[in-house]
Order: sequence, then structure tokens, then C-alpha cells
Amino acid sequence: MFRFAKLDKAPVFFHVKNMTTEGAASAVIHAVHSLDAEATIKVDLPMRRVEIDPKVAEPSAIRDAICGAGFSALRQWPSERAYLWQ
Repeated sequence: MFRFAKLDKAPVFFHVKNMTTEGAASAVIHAVHSLDAEATIKVDLPMRRVEIDPKVAEPSAIRDAICGAGFSALRQWPSERAYLWQ
């Protein structure tokens, strides 16, 4: 019998253009947590960047949840992976 380790989902990053206040950041966090209650979320408000370490949600569903809360979300890649796209 084989046992497979459960792989964690990779972190996802979004630029949320119209997230300019702490209230907006709180709304984004709430939108993501309503989809994935165990997700870890880091917000960089001056850069309007959100880093999400999801437990169950897929990136497209996270983007849809952020957009559903009234924000525009554009997926970004972490800087250490940016070289792949050059």
C-alpha cells in the first residue's frame, strides 16, 4: 500500500488595484476567508499586494472572491519566479 503525502498548495499573489484603505484590505481578507477559512493572508497595503497561502481554494476561485467583493485582482508571480517569464 502506498501512502502519499498531502502537498500544500503554492502561495498565490494578487495586485488589488483599488485596495487603498485598511477597510478595503479587511474586506479582501474577509472575502478570501469566506472561501478558505484556513488560508493565511498577508497584505502589503502601500503596494496593494495580497499574498495568500491557501489550504483548499484554487487561485481562480480566490480571484473571483476578491472581484465579487468589489475589487479588481490581477494575479502576480513572486519575484523569485519572475525570471521564468523573461
